Amino acid sequence: MYSLIQIRVYEQNEIILHEGDELDGIYFQVEGRTKVSSSVGTGKSLLLRFCSPLSLFGDIEYVQEVVVQSQVEAVQQTSLLFIPKQKIESDLMDNHSFKDLLLKHLSYKLLTCTSASRTNLLGAVEERLASYLLTIQLQRESFN
Repeated sequence: MYSLIQIRVYEQNEIILHEGDELDGIYFQVEGRTKVSSSVGTGKSLLLRFCSPLSLFGDIEYVQEVVVQSQVEAVQQTSLLFIPKQKIESDLMDNHSFKDLLLKHLSYKLLTCTSASRTNLLGAVEERLASYLLTIQLQRESFN
């Protein structure tokens, strides 16, 4: 029998999802701030994005049936709604609203990843720096 939907609270710097682990369910960020990063073979880590509510984690891994692709870390105390894989498979995959939600989040990630790649590959260093500084400033303003 699967457990019910849960609220999970993570403290600052606590790892929510570990890259390479088996996915246990889908996480909806409802409060706080998280950082998503990915490591490379050299041991270095690439910051992918900062997330705020209502971000979704585990959607790519669930749909593709792969291990966790990125590390998700709480930047501050963060609350997430957790739905176990078994509950998704038994109750939610027949729900069109749930599938629409997954589709919206997946397409958003594709759009932002494509945009970031274009900026990083085609933009001048000055443009990338300006984009980064603007992002940081906007993030600070949203928390004040």
